[in-house]
Amino acid sequence: MKLTNTQLRIAKVYGLVAILLAISMLSFAICEAAGVLVRPFDFTAVCFTASVFMSIPFVVTYTILGLNTAEGQKKSLETKQRHEFLRSACPWWHPMWYACTGVVLVSLVVSAVYQLPLDILLICNSMLLMPTGIWFLTVFERAAVLFLEQTDDSDGSGE
Repeated sequence: MKLTNTQLRIAKVYGLVAILLAISMLSFAICEAAGVLVRPFDFTAVCFTASVFMSIPFVVTYTILGLNTAEGQKKSLETKQRHEFLRSACPWWHPMWYACTGVVLVSLVVSAVYQLPLDILLICNSMLLMPTGIWFLTVFERAAVLFLEQTDDSDGSGE
């Protein structure tokens, strides 16, 4: 299975929308803590719902490409190899996860130290969307080339 240019463009637009939404959530959390914005309704619940639903395609494609392991199970040798291939094709993909976690932890510390009313849940929602956006904007195309074509070659040979 090879992805068409239209499918890749749609994935990139989806990734861009996810990143812009993540940045807007993070900006809103910071502006609200600074007293610049006042929320008229429970914005965090709406953002959480949007983050969860927008992350579903990421989880699905990540699983289809053989990069996800069921909870409680050890990674198979093939999954480990796929992660190594992805790590060599996109060396910044795995450290990006640590960066998103770091943003949340730094926000917690800043909120505690400076007694700022940062909406940590809104920041977590933002960091849930960031990997989704980066995945579809940059990594998905490379991962699809690496893993979808491999799957088709092995399936098509009849062995």
